Amino acid sequence: MSQAAVELQKSKAAGADQLQLVEVERIVASELLLRELNLWRLTRQLCRVFVQVGDGPMHRTREQDQAEARNIFDRWLLSFQLESRSEECCGARSLSLPIFPGLLGTETFASQKLIDECVEKKFSASRSNAQRIARVLVDAVSQFEQTIDQLIQSPDRQPGNAGGVSVVFLERRRQQNGDLGDDSECKESEVEGQLLIGCHQNSLSLSDGYASPCCPRISFLVRNFGLKATARMLLRYETLGTGSLQWGDPVTVHHALYEHMGVRYEGFASPLNSKLLGKPGVAFCSLFPDTDAPFGSLGDFFAVDFSHYPGGWTVNPPFIEELMLQVANKVLDYLNRDASGACWFFVTFPCWSDSPGWQRLAESKHKLQQLYLSPRKFTVQDCYGSVLLPRMALSIFAMGRRLPSIADWNGVIKQCFTCTDVDSVRAAWMEHCLTLPDTA
Repeated sequence: MSQAAVELQKSKAAGADQLQLVEVERIVASELLLRELNLWRLTRQLCRVFVQVGDGPMHRTREQDQAEARNIFDRWLLSFQLESRSEECCGARSLSLPIFPGLLGTETFASQKLIDECVEKKFSASRSNAQRIARVLVDAVSQFEQTIDQLIQSPDRQPGNAGGVSVVFLERRRQQNGDLGDDSECKESEVEGQLLIGCHQNSLSLSDGYASPCCPRISFLVRNFGLKATARMLLRYETLGTGSLQWGDPVTVHHALYEHMGVRYEGFASPLNSKLLGKPGVAFCSLFPDTDAPFGSLGDFFAVDFSHYPGGWTVNPPFIEELMLQVANKVLDYLNRDASGACWFFVTFPCWSDSPGWQRLAESKHKLQQLYLSPRKFTVQDCYGSVLLPRMALSIFAMGRRLPSIADWNGVIKQCFTCTDVDSVRAAWMEHCLTLPDTA
């Protein structure tokens, strides 16, 4: 059974009081969207193959082994995005497969990290076998790149695609009494949306395609930025299978930083997980300017000139040591050069006190405040609104020449960071998803 079919079954079986999804809009997939769909299919198929080829003694449950294998694979994909800033090491991005570099091989930095991690995590019993696994992945991507144009130009020749590919936007709306109501009667706070991308016989019949979660965020994005832009962006990020990389500080923290600390920019975000999207005067940095620009992306965080974007920044990168050091270097290089105090930063790192990036911030003269978040004493939130109490500790570094209000830092900001009231965070997320973006 396809992932889309499984998601639909879950949606139908969610409960007797679950309202039926109603088709709101349908569009025919463009060539760009077909390319994204086929790339998503490729990476998910490669992930399934990768999970099965490990021969190492991981000594966990089958479910834990498979979850760790998926994480290793997803980090391989993410590594290409992080190293793509340097065309010397991997070439420019592939035009036909935009998440992969133009120069793809087992000797690239990303593939070498994959091999190292397979051995370190005991996913592979030997380095030679890890190298073989990397070669299988690289060859599969190269072969796919040679055929994707034919797939795009002749979508009717794809298995199960005789009816063509379309994008369907579905919604369900609940009144206070739980009945299905029209737009004039329905409480907007109870609207959820879902995207189905693939071949459709009807709205709820999907062949070999992608089904998004059904949640308020999907409705928010489609209704405010359009179905075409949302579908393409969503497939790009789902292609990475980024999972935990879409987790971040909860919406309550971001809104407090916006109101009390002058934060207007997110250093590492996406249209899916931006917690400020919809508020006046905000912008975010993200991996993919081509899909994210319609939502307000500034592009690559490391290419942004902070002097053009004065105010507060929240910076919460993926927890990768090399990346954390690059973040620390960029923030401190700016603060060392700039004497105006035009920008200040709230950087979220794991409490890895032996990490060079963590050490640079902790020892810097530009450190204004440092907040320690104990395991399970704070919340994080994913791109669809789910809330989690993590088992790891975090450090929040306030960096700059000044803070707008030290009293607010010691009061409302610390309270928001250390809040464990999951229900209040979910309620704030729901309200956030109803916000109409500022277009001024």
